[in-house]
Amino acid sequence: MNGSVSAVLDSLTPAGDISLRSVNGSVTAVLPPRFDGSVSFETINGKITSGFPVSASGPVNPRRMFGTVGTGGARRVELSTVNGSVSLIKHS
Repeated sequence: MNGSVSAVLDSLTPAGDISLRSVNGSVTAVLPPRFDGSVSFETINGKITSGFPVSASGPVNPRRMFGTVGTGGARRVELSTVNGSVSLIKHS
């Protein structure tokens, strides 16, 4: 609830969603460079950044974004916070 959340994943299983949330802190997910899935980013007081190209679905908003990375698919990544930034980073 209070504090930043981060996860670094070197590999992904064939299925499974990723959900990282905080209220007062930034949220960061570092995923393998070959990631395909749908993404959801949300913040009230912060910025959204992505190291992956995201094809946005719906209106583009600096505080909320939904879209697809790569070919999309069943995997879903949700990153959200109230006070902080959300970042999706491509693992090098």
